[in-house]
Amino acid sequence: MGEKPDIQAMWQITHQKTNGEWVIEKAKEIDEVQMNPMNLEILSLQMKHLQLR
Repeated sequence: MGEKPDIQAMWQITHQKTNGEWVIEKAKEIDEVQMNPMNLEILSLQMKHLQLR
């Protein structure tokens, strides 16, 4: 069995058409801005913190 996709891969899987086009332009903007490595690291740390509660 393969590895689970990371959050950005999951975003792309759920917000892109099979031909690679984005379903809506806002999804592309979110991918470019929110899914950059620095923001993903912050999100990962926040998720870990919530799991400790």
